[in-house]
Amino acid sequence: MSSAHLVHDPSSIRSAWEERCASHDDLSPFLTSAFLDGLDRIVPWHRVMVEWDNGVAWQTFIRRRGPNSDLILPPFCPFSAVLVPPASTLPALHVLGHPIDGLPNDRLISLDPHLIDSMQDPDLPLTVPSGLSVEQKATYVLDSTPLESALAGWSSSARRTFRKHQDRFEFMGPGQQPPGKSMETLIDRIVELVASGYERHGRSLPLPSESLAGWAGSLVKEGIGSVVGLRDRESDEWVAGIVLLHNRTRAWYWLAGSVPGPAMTVLLGHTLDHLHHQGIPSFDLMGANTSGISEFKRRFGGTLVEYPHWQARGILGQALDWAARLWHRRGGHRDSRNDA
Repeated sequence: MSSAHLVHDPSSIRSAWEERCASHDDLSPFLTSAFLDGLDRIVPWHRVMVEWDNGVAWQTFIRRRGPNSDLILPPFCPFSAVLVPPASTLPALHVLGHPIDGLPNDRLISLDPHLIDSMQDPDLPLTVPSGLSVEQKATYVLDSTPLESALAGWSSSARRTFRKHQDRFEFMGPGQQPPGKSMETLIDRIVELVASGYERHGRSLPLPSESLAGWAGSLVKEGIGSVVGLRDRESDEWVAGIVLLHNRTRAWYWLAGSVPGPAMTVLLGHTLDHLHHQGIPSFDLMGANTSGISEFKRRFGGTLVEYPHWQARGILGQALDWAARLWHRRGGHRDSRNDA
């Protein structure tokens, strides 16, 4: 069994992580120090890094709920921060299920399906480590193409919605803000729309709005994020927006919100066209979806992909999860920062 080394000090985590990142040519934005350090500044959990002698490294957060602690996947993180050496094979990931001295055994690990594809070996299938259960969370990945090509791959209902309503709105990409509206103002509006979407589903935003907007703005300034939006021509209001995170080969639908109605459908069409002209070939719609959201994303064609969620939960952890779900169903409002 590979031995593990645990790092707690923030500066040591950063230097060790960046040293490992240097060997990766096109790093996911979710694995950059800018993303992880920004997250660490606004969440109440304790960040740690685990390094194994097989070269795998994992940044995660310890959450404490009463007498129970676990290793979590924070909100707005589509997958866990796992780095593997180039040319690694899938069995290298099994160390993520090993007990780690000094850390709780309860854990949630989401694996980046694009990482798994890059490590895939038909003779070495991905298997779940002993002691962990697996749940697949589905989403869709779209090809970025010129607008008319994108629409051709959509469902007929999505295509009709776009055609009917496109003239109501003006698309604006990075650097195209109207006079008097800064990038920060647009990000604040997107976060407001995201929070409204959570409220429509009976939930509260998992992080404070101001902190989330500040984090998003810092990622745009770092060059790993950009903002697209849709303005209603009649009201002059921003009615839909997305903070995209991206590297050279893929963009992610990271923070996205809209007023109810056709705006997001129109925005997605223009976004695919925008990404095509930026030379970014793929668009991951992210997320563990409810049935309604999943159906919305399905209408845009694309390829179904699954994010494997590996999980270990003791009896107390299971009871706390059950209590949190019940609280949600009964309309309870809690500080969700302590319960990702």
